[in-house]
Amino acid sequence: MRGAAAPLALGIAWATLMALLAAGGHRPSAAHGLPVSADRYYGVAAFYLAPLCVALWWLLAAVTHRAARRLGGHADAAALRAALGPAWALPLLLALVLPDLVVYLAAGHAALGRALPYYAPLAVLACAAACTRATARVTGLGAGRAFAAAAAGLLAHALPAASLIR
Repeated sequence: MRGAAAPLALGIAWATLMALLAAGGHRPSAAHGLPVSADRYYGVAAFYLAPLCVALWWLLAAVTHRAARRLGGHADAAALRAALGPAWALPLLLALVLPDLVVYLAAGHAALGRALPYYAPLAVLACAAACTRATARVTGLGAGRAFAAAAAGLLAHALPAASLIR
């Protein structure tokens, strides 16, 4: 499956972080809406994050493809999905998950909440920019329409992601 390596690597890295947090006996600070109790969340999330990241990538690609076609873009779904895999996953891996891992290992769980506001917005911006570029390149859309299509996909995938990832 073209494009799957980066989303899978993201999921494995995130699952590793969750396993470390579970092993440390930590709980997420924002527990409202979690699919399991806060006491069990990190341990359970360590098992579902790798497949969840692959599913979120597919959702992102499907919605982006549909929006791009409605906006006049021309690409087959597989080509766009392949381009969006690394465009979506690498910014999140490099600017969110790995910094979280470094902060946790260097300063502990309590430091995550203080550090996250510094790098999380950069991860979001980098992800949006990379997905917009990939969408424009593959579909032939201009920057504005490619941004609209990518934004539709990013928003659609953010809904389940926000309820399942802390």
